[in-house]
Amino acid sequence: MKAFGFTQGGGPTALQEFDIAAPHPANDQVLIDVAAIGLNNRERLSREQGSLGGPTIPGRDAAGIVTAVGSNHATFQIGDRVVAHVQQSYAAQVTASVRSTAKLPAQLSFTTAAALVTPGVTALPHCLYLWPHSSR
Repeated sequence: MKAFGFTQGGGPTALQEFDIAAPHPANDQVLIDVAAIGLNNRERLSREQGSLGGPTIPGRDAAGIVTAVGSNHATFQIGDRVVAHVQQSYAAQVTASVRSTAKLPAQLSFTTAAALVTPGVTALPHCLYLWPHSSR
């Protein structure tokens, strides 16, 4: 399966294409065909510093289509449009925990959804602190 990552530190040109094993979802996961990824400072800093050994496939945010589901849930179905907080999103496919995956409304694009994950996860604790009387 095609993925993008790095072995040496540097700028955007440090990214290169790799062929890695295709992931398979565990019981509490879904498999997603990636349509868009979020680009964040965490990945930029990681790329600039370089790999500790072997290729590093960065990325935490992905949006796409569910292509397989684990056996322990009924929340998602094949064909669902989703966004998820994952590992190694710079790849053609990723697995995502059901707990870190959400269905996308039809009017929300994959690119917009993928761009919202890390900023949203970062902002949530601050929002709960600022509005302590909100329902959780």
